[in-house]
Amino acid sequence: MAELVADREVHREWPGGYAYRPFQVLPTSKRFTHSNEKLKPDAKGTGSNISALWTPTLQETLIGGVVQGSKRLTSRGGSASCRAKMWKASLELAQGLDDARICLALQADIYAQIKDSELISYRADVKAEVRAKVLKPWICNTGDDDFDLSSLQDCHQKSDNSRRLS
Repeated sequence: MAELVADREVHREWPGGYAYRPFQVLPTSKRFTHSNEKLKPDAKGTGSNISALWTPTLQETLIGGVVQGSKRLTSRGGSASCRAKMWKASLELAQGLDDARICLALQADIYAQIKDSELISYRADVKAEVRAKVLKPWICNTGDDDFDLSSLQDCHQKSDNSRRLS
């Protein structure tokens, strides 16, 4: 993002309330059990396809983006943070707020229509500019946004509750 700030042609603020807001990463003296400082000086750490999602009410372990113990390409395998479930939660929230403009955008037939909606056109413009100027080797993930909310219909309440913490 340094190039974004240094480039005088790029604005630090864009229409729609978007802005570049740098942050500072501060060190800590706290030692962690699985810290990479235990590696030998000539050893290199490696990435992992395992990640964890934790909130006070939910925990998930994802392996390759799929909830542990579930099959890939099924709605049960979708994380609580998958696009379909976030779309559904956003629609429910917008309906609760009684915001007709947001509800209309979120009542799209397929996910791609939401991403192309006028409501978030400024966001798309900012992302395009940042990709072009800062994230130059970035390859956009396209072609997997033609799903709809019916993909969640075979998701059983039991599968969601089994991951909830008491």
